[in-house]
Amino acid sequence: MSDQSSESGFETKLNISDFSPEEVTVHADDRYVTITAEHEERKGDSGYVARHFIRRFLLPENVAADSLNTHLSNDGILTVQAPLKNSVAHKNSPQALRDSAKEPSESHRTPEDTERSAQH
Repeated sequence: MSDQSSESGFETKLNISDFSPEEVTVHADDRYVTITAEHEERKGDSGYVARHFIRRFLLPENVAADSLNTHLSNDGILTVQAPLKNSVAHKNSPQALRDSAKEPSESHRTPEDTERSAQH
């Protein structure tokens, strides 16, 4: 398990290979991320085993908990990421939206774009 806060946001990785994806939940509430995994009693190598864990993280204040992203790898490593608030705000800022709505550059113009530009 590792967790870190960096210039790009928060990231933690947990080995949950003892659990199936259906047995794991990730919940964000305010600045906390809670990861819960549980499975019923199963027959193991030396008897019966039941597993349950809860891991709770306090996110840094500058992290956007509402933009949480999770990924489960084939080998059972759960990655939980949350970007910085500034990077989420920048993507949705009016300037960023205006920039994305600008006319296409010459190299990306379609014949229809060229025709519309000529009419104005």
